[in-house]
Amino acid sequence: MKKICLLVSCYTLSLCSSALAYTTHPFYVAADAGFFRGDFNQTYNDQTANVAQNFSGVAQQQGYTEGLAFGYSKLINQQYLLGVELAGNLATHTSTYSASDQSFTDNLQIKHYLDLSFVPGFLLNDSTAVYAKLGLSEAYIKDQLTSPAGYEAVSTEYSSSKNTLGFVGGLGIKKLITDQFAIFAEGDYRDYGSMTFNSFQTIAATYTHSSTITAYNAVLGAAYHF
Repeated sequence: MKKICLLVSCYTLSLCSSALAYTTHPFYVAADAGFFRGDFNQTYNDQTANVAQNFSGVAQQQGYTEGLAFGYSKLINQQYLLGVELAGNLATHTSTYSASDQSFTDNLQIKHYLDLSFVPGFLLNDSTAVYAKLGLSEAYIKDQLTSPAGYEAVSTEYSSSKNTLGFVGGLGIKKLITDQFAIFAEGDYRDYGSMTFNSFQTIAATYTHSSTITAYNAVLGAAYHF
C-alpha cells in the first residue's frame, strides 16, 4: 500500500511539474515551417479608352513559409494561458495574372510578414494546450507588371513594393515534450484589405491597378521555453 501511495505521489508531482512549466519558463523562442497561400483579387480599370476594357480576377501565390518567433505565455489558475508573440516569416513563389487579351502580365508576391499577436489558450491536460492568435500583421508586397506600352509596343516594367498593415487570426495546438521543449501545429488567416499599385500603360490605354489581399498558412514548429 505504501508503494502504491508513493507511486501516486510521484506521478502527481510529475504532472504538476509539467503544468508549471508554463509558469516557471514563460518566455520562449520558436521556429516554424509549412505551406503558404496568398490570394490577390485584382482590378485593372481602363482610364483612357472610349470603350473601357477593364480586367479583374484572382491570382494565387502558393508556396512555403518559414520563420522565427519570440513570445511570452503565462499560466493562469493552472488552466488558462495568456500571452503575446512577435513572429516574422518569409514566403516563397509568386502569383501571376495575365490579361485575357495578353496586353500585360502582372506578378505579385508577399515576400515576408511580421505578426504581433495576443495569444490566449487553455490546457487540455498537463502537457497539451490549445490556443488562439489575434493581432496585427504587416506584409511586404512586391508587384512587377510588364506591359508593351506605346505604338512601338516596347515592353515596359512597372514595379512597386509596399508595406501594408492588416490583421491575423489563427488556431494552434502545442505539446510539451519536456518542461522547456515543445512542438506545435498552427493555422493562420491574414487580411490586408485593398492596396493600390502604380498605374501603367498598354498600347491602347492607361490603367489603374488595385488588389484585395488575403493569405493563409499551415505550419509545424518547435519552441524552447526559458
